[in-house]
Amino acid sequence: MMTRPVPLMYVRKVPVVYEEASTSIFVKESEADFMDDAVISPIVVEVLQKTQTPFGKHLYRPLVIETKNGETYSGSVEQVEEHFANVKVEETDSLQSIPLEQITNIIWRGTSLLEKG
Repeated sequence: MMTRPVPLMYVRKVPVVYEEASTSIFVKESEADFMDDAVISPIVVEVLQKTQTPFGKHLYRPLVIETKNGETYSGSVEQVEEHFANVKVEETDSLQSIPLEQITNIIWRGTSLLEKG
């Protein structure tokens, strides 16, 4: 004859859920437009995610990122967020946030990492 297991916990009522005060985040209209119109290349995101890993930071050093406005950043990718890449710039030893849709090229040792092949 089999015995039934003894329950470890009994619930007599449905748990009560408390509503907290407003936790809404409001975005300025100009920032909302910027995020909606952004076209981010999936290849850029894939390459940046590969270079932000500890091994990628060691291997792909220094990394040169070119943007649409002609600026170049030399350093390593610290973190990739939804709309920005945080790059630690070697010259100034500072963290620079670069919008992903502004990135036109990612160069390592003179070769573009965005080219297929």
